[in-house]
Amino acid sequence: MNSALHIGRNALLGYQGALQVVGSNISGAGSADYTRLTPQLDSLPNLGGVALQPGAGVALTDIRRNIDLALENRLRLSTAEVESLSKQQAALAEIETYFDDLDGTGIPTLLSEFFGGFEAVGSDPEADRG
Repeated sequence: MNSALHIGRNALLGYQGALQVVGSNISGAGSADYTRLTPQLDSLPNLGGVALQPGAGVALTDIRRNIDLALENRLRLSTAEVESLSKQQAALAEIETYFDDLDGTGIPTLLSEFFGGFEAVGSDPEADRG
């Protein structure tokens, strides 16, 4: 009789925990960030170790998050790629300031002056350019 009460007690405790998990799932269902949980109930071995004796009931042994590992991995890779491209864009924007010649001090102007100097020397090598 005592073992039957023990089995019933274990069952009530196990299913009480499972109902709490289900309640958590219901309350979190409206949240975009919530991940559904699944309670894992497992049977308990018999107490006396005697063959053909009933077990000790069930117990809540684990609570698992239901996630899609492939989807989570794709999200992680996409986030890393976005971060990498954002850093690359920042570096290219900084380099672009050197090639932007709106104020006449960029690389194109300097290269024009440089090659213009060669052209001037080529057309009049004897001139004083001091």
